[in-house]
Amino acid sequence: MDAVNMLVLSLPGAAITYYGEEIGMVDNDDITYENGKDPNGLNFPPEHWHNKSRDFERTPFQWNASTNAGK
Repeated sequence: MDAVNMLVLSLPGAAITYYGEEIGMVDNDDITYENGKDPNGLNFPPEHWHNKSRDFERTPFQWNASTNAGK
């Protein structure tokens, strides 16, 4: 991940880093329809919610008490 970030930042143009991307964080797929909070996603029925909701991208940073905060 460090090498990719170094390459992106050394290329010409504007470098954009999204939330969690700098530590290689992936989306959280453990959210259920009942726990969903995205108003746009909840407008869809449960069978289509997983494809329409933004809740999976809106999770907190994945920290823990281990070395380097788990990453």
